[in-house]
Amino acid sequence: MLLPQLINQYGWLVYIGLFCLVFIETGVVVLPFLPGDSLLFLCGSLAAMSTHPLNVAVLAVLLSVAAILGDALNFEIGEHAGQYLTHTKWFQRIVRPQHLAQ
Repeated sequence: MLLPQLINQYGWLVYIGLFCLVFIETGVVVLPFLPGDSLLFLCGSLAAMSTHPLNVAVLAVLLSVAAILGDALNFEIGEHAGQYLTHTKWFQRIVRPQHLAQ
């Protein structure tokens, strides 16, 4: 019941928070544990109810853009820092070089 209260109290700031959460979840490699998917289902369910002011069209466009931009950021991080990260000792302890060759 917390999200409906936040929506009613803060309005458009909720959209900004959802955008940031989805962007960070898809854009930052080390943060895949954020609840992005379940949050999308919850927001879609709340937007389908007429008692909450979430707009389905705004959510669809905004969160799609957040996911695409986050994915682009994740790609750029991998492209520019990937070679450096794969040659560090701590990374080689987690992922063996033989697995990267495959």
